[in-house]
Amino acid sequence: MKKLLLILFPVFLFSNVLCQSRILKSLHFLDSGKPSWIIDNKYSVIYSEDIPEDLNYSKRNPTLGLYFYEHNLPIGGSVTPMKIRNIRNNFRFAMNGKEYIKGSLKQAQVGLEFARFTSEIPENWVVSSGCCVMAGLSVGGDRYLESEFIQRILEMDSDHFSNIGARFVEVDGGIYVYRVNPFFTDNPFLEGDKILKVDGEKPKSFHHFLMDTLLSPKDRIMFIEIEREGSVIEVVVESETLKGGGILSDTFMENLGVWFDKDLYVENIHKDSIFSKKGLKNRFHLMKINDIVVETPADVQDLLSQSKTNMPKHFQFIFKHGDRDISIYLRTVDKYEGGSNNGFQSSFGSFGISSWGQPESDINNSSYDIYNELPLGEYLSY
Repeated sequence: MKKLLLILFPVFLFSNVLCQSRILKSLHFLDSGKPSWIIDNKYSVIYSEDIPEDLNYSKRNPTLGLYFYEHNLPIGGSVTPMKIRNIRNNFRFAMNGKEYIKGSLKQAQVGLEFARFTSEIPENWVVSSGCCVMAGLSVGGDRYLESEFIQRILEMDSDHFSNIGARFVEVDGGIYVYRVNPFFTDNPFLEGDKILKVDGEKPKSFHHFLMDTLLSPKDRIMFIEIEREGSVIEVVVESETLKGGGILSDTFMENLGVWFDKDLYVENIHKDSIFSKKGLKNRFHLMKINDIVVETPADVQDLLSQSKTNMPKHFQFIFKHGDRDISIYLRTVDKYEGGSNNGFQSSFGSFGISSWGQPESDINNSSYDIYNELPLGEYLSY
């Protein structure tokens, strides 16, 4: 056994060195000096949390911070695209052209929940397997975006993902509704619904189901068979543009035109949002909803999801700015017939405002420009 290890270890080291040298042939520096990674005969790709200084990208997906550039390089010799294919082993290493970090896959990507590496890596490092195949791109920390998404996004016609108004979880092989967006038009789902079939077909797996919804064209009509409280029923849902998730906040308030950072400071406000029209600004801090303290985006999503089954007559959002508390009141109105029993949501409107200070000048973060142009649903009225 020792002799075998003595033979295999140098071979392993040599193959890693060879693999690293091959990956360097896929490294291409943009005019801005930012490294990108060549993935086919036409495109290289980068990850960036903000819109890159070099705006000459050909395609992007801001939900995941991906930007594609035409590299215009002849393939062959010193230029070799990275391979993207299914990887069966868990061995991984990350590199940026000069540095190298050895590790392994700690957790595979599920939907927009990024894959995990065994150590932290700076953003935009390529993650590879031991067979010189691209496994993904680092998004910072120990997280990375798996290469399947890079390939699928490149093939998409749209710059956006779609969603059907809920977040899902897998339990004992079954697919269940975990959270429900009350600001999604005519949302038919309730927490705890079990997904049985989509358009007459049983989902092949949780992964396939998530990918099918994310990659659906906008306005796709889907017939979904669910189990709810022991009964099997069919609901109909029309896909909409996904406005949160990935590297963006996912509180469900994104449908109302408000995005947060991880500490619930406002990071972006849509120009047509009722919150914007009432004076809400970037860096205001969300503290409470209906007198319930919220500390994380997950707290907000959880609270709003629970409101779907028993809509309160009023919503009160408490923000803090400096030493001032700022209140925004929202009154529910019956825009849609029925209620949670038949799967239809209530609509929202009639905001009031109190304790408002003079708003400061504000410029929205340019990385949200594509979302600031998306039309908002008419959930609110004056």
